[in-house]
Amino acid sequence: MSDLDPSTDTASSLAAWIASVDGCAVAAVDVERGVVRREAWLARTPVNRYFVRVGRGGDPANLPDVVASEARLVELLGQVGLPVPAVPAVEPALAAALYGWVEGTADVSGLAPTVRQHVVEQYAEVLGRLHSLDPDALGVEWMDRPASPEACALAHADSVWNAMGHLALEPLSTFGMHWLRWHVPTTVERLSVLQGDAGVGNFLVADGNLTGVIDWEWAHLGDPMEDLGSVCMHAAMNPAGHMPSVLAHYEQMSAIPVDMAKVRYYCAHLFVRSVVALAAITAHPDPHNPVALNLCYRIVNDRLACQALADAIGLALGEPELPEVPAVVADLAGIVQAGSAELFEVVARNLNDEVVPHLDTGLARNRAEMAVLLVRSLERQHRLGGAFEAIELDELGALLGRRPATVGEGLRTLDGVIAEWGRAREADVLGYLYRRAARTEAVYAPIASLYPDRVLADLG
Repeated sequence: MSDLDPSTDTASSLAAWIASVDGCAVAAVDVERGVVRREAWLARTPVNRYFVRVGRGGDPANLPDVVASEARLVELLGQVGLPVPAVPAVEPALAAALYGWVEGTADVSGLAPTVRQHVVEQYAEVLGRLHSLDPDALGVEWMDRPASPEACALAHADSVWNAMGHLALEPLSTFGMHWLRWHVPTTVERLSVLQGDAGVGNFLVADGNLTGVIDWEWAHLGDPMEDLGSVCMHAAMNPAGHMPSVLAHYEQMSAIPVDMAKVRYYCAHLFVRSVVALAAITAHPDPHNPVALNLCYRIVNDRLACQALADAIGLALGEPELPEVPAVVADLAGIVQAGSAELFEVVARNLNDEVVPHLDTGLARNRAEMAVLLVRSLERQHRLGGAFEAIELDELGALLGRRPATVGEGLRTLDGVIAEWGRAREADVLGYLYRRAARTEAVYAPIASLYPDRVLADLG
């Protein structure tokens, strides 16, 4: 579908296809772009509502073959009674999959704590049912079967790395992949179909109960502890529930023992996979996707990834030196009053005050609101970049043994010596990467404000 513009051409093509599936007139199909992480469309006919996933050849997170295999898996899971959307049709020519509508929201932040706990435990029950399925009987022959416990732990991380690792220079990605090998589990008790990105955000809730499990693009065969680690990883980005109780409920309902050392490893594992994927996605921003949201995910995820890696090995991380914020930008809203407005803030205010109020579609308003955050983050980077760079050069010099001429040179050098240094300097490298991630989060505070003050879930 990469040859179609994701506006008029895509909408008209999808409407014609949906009409043929639904049995209605093309003119009766209303199609609207969804405000979601991966490209998707919302469709309505006189009788039905649909969710449409659309793949693109240039989108590493949403390739056409992934859209097709994801739909096939969801269809199979529905046949065995798991709460997933129906799959009325898949159209390879459009790289599109049509899903039946499931009522509910993925946002559980507004629910009462007891309700959040209840729905996350319901989700744990679904994961237990998924993990108890026989992959051979289910018919997922396209999923690779790992040949050893180490391959079971590393195969999916390797696939993400092989697909995306070369798209961005990111020492945290390189370090994280080596860390996964240094600490890889050497046993696996069972091989199960995994959701692969399990956690809050990937299931829907209505009236206080789980209504459907969505987003299966990372599904693969592996250790069930990986999905549990993923649930704990997601609980940092979207706090919901007391994780020790959730894990205990999973064990009780599924009769699958929970190995906490593996859960901690896989929590870090999922953060590392996200580091790799988000580094690639944000290094090649696609205007079809939510650029600001992906940047926020990357910025916050990088810091949490470092903390999860440290938590898994019992390493204490020191607090970072942060660039000093000039008084004039301590309060971004006060820039104009201080008489020092720059073009960044002019653009931000034009968008926020004069454009956003006049937009009447959800996607357009969201894009404009995110553009405001991008502009304000660029303004902040413009002001703090010099101080940030000075700290980075000093820290890279201390770590590498010589002060690099530029931050880029220092990061390339660090990326190249991580494998050579190995576990002997694990704590030194991780400490620096954590401090760098925390500084980046401080510099890009406007974007990071989409997910503020995120901390690792307490695993007990």
